Amino acid sequence: MNAPSIVARATRPQVLRTVALLVAVLAAVGSVAIGARRALSPEGGFGSSDFQWSPARLFLEGVDPYQARLDGSPEIILTQSPNYLHLLYELLVPFGAMPFRTASIVWLVLTVVLAIGLAVFYARTASLGRTGTLLLVAMVLASTPMRLGLGYGQHAVFLLVFATIAFAAAARPWAGAPLAVSLTKYSFAPLALVLLVAGRLRTVVVAGVVLLAAAVVFAVVTSTDLLEALLAPFEVSRTAVGDGAADLMTVAGLTPWLDGNDLFVTALAVGGSVLLAGLARRQIRSGDWVFVLGIASVISLLCFKHLVHDLVFLLPVVVLVLRLRGARAVWGWVLLAYHWFLVGVVSQLGTPMDHPAVIVTSFLAMSALYAVLVGDPRALRPADGDVDGAAGTTARTPVRELSGS
Repeated sequence: MNAPSIVARATRPQVLRTVALLVAVLAAVGSVAIGARRALSPEGGFGSSDFQWSPARLFLEGVDPYQARLDGSPEIILTQSPNYLHLLYELLVPFGAMPFRTASIVWLVLTVVLAIGLAVFYARTASLGRTGTLLLVAMVLASTPMRLGLGYGQHAVFLLVFATIAFAAAARPWAGAPLAVSLTKYSFAPLALVLLVAGRLRTVVVAGVVLLAAAVVFAVVTSTDLLEALLAPFEVSRTAVGDGAADLMTVAGLTPWLDGNDLFVTALAVGGSVLLAGLARRQIRSGDWVFVLGIASVISLLCFKHLVHDLVFLLPVVVLVLRLRGARAVWGWVLLAYHWFLVGVVSQLGTPMDHPAVIVTSFLAMSALYAVLVGDPRALRPADGDVDGAAGTTARTPVRELSGS
């Protein structure tokens, strides 16, 4: 065999890797460009229409945004219904002080930066090398949840940052503060439930105290009765929250027996999340913080109403799937690809994401993802001496020590 042939064979994998990276980066850039264009244009119902700017602006002016929404005030623009807890609006006050377009641009840039930072952090947690890190960043930015989140001005990436901090530092007394931020979208309540199963009572109590303190501040600033302020987000949600994308509540609501029975459907979601957390109790107590957050995210997405943009919370699950081997790893990647990419492709081909068949299929896919993670002990933590093929490095085991859980 001559020298040029040997060189050609040696460089072929490098060429293929370079091409794959180039395609991934171009897909990521294109996806972000589409999301950014949508975020700054009202066409197609986008235009940062869900960005909680107007409630934050009303709060800044001392006006109760929940009551404004219930009264049908035009000050609540687009679809910016205030169905988050009070703490979020206190954090968004700097954006409320800006003109809407300026705030939308700043929020867009912040979301992209935070998404990249999250992807890099989880890549390092999984001991990925530079190539693996770049691929994960591209994967996140090119995903359907990320693109839709940018267009609608959604908050899932922002909340995932705080959830990551809370779970990674769950043993610290202050971890309840970032947990409180992630719980401002109260459909993520299973995050607190799973932490309770993991034995992190103090973290959850601190989060509750922070949320209550935020409600008190809100009541004082807006001159609202405290009890009314506490109940207001849930009053708004009764008329402002539609169907989800892959959850038990939405699937139950598709049946003629439970359609419109909101109280029973909510109880079903609560019961389902308690059941799933209980079934995974042993794994939650023995897994590292990435597993605890990953399984908590899946339980939340599976039981409570979430639209596709909230599926960025599957990012910790990517780390868990990287730990799997064999058929379970294949299934893990297939299910992640379905939620992050295939649903978007199907939508572009003419079957909308809110089609009952798509919702039921997504629910089954999320259920299967839960089963894959709970059923394989390798998902619980990186194995000692385990070498990640994409990184070419030994997996770091001290990841559990961040939380002590």
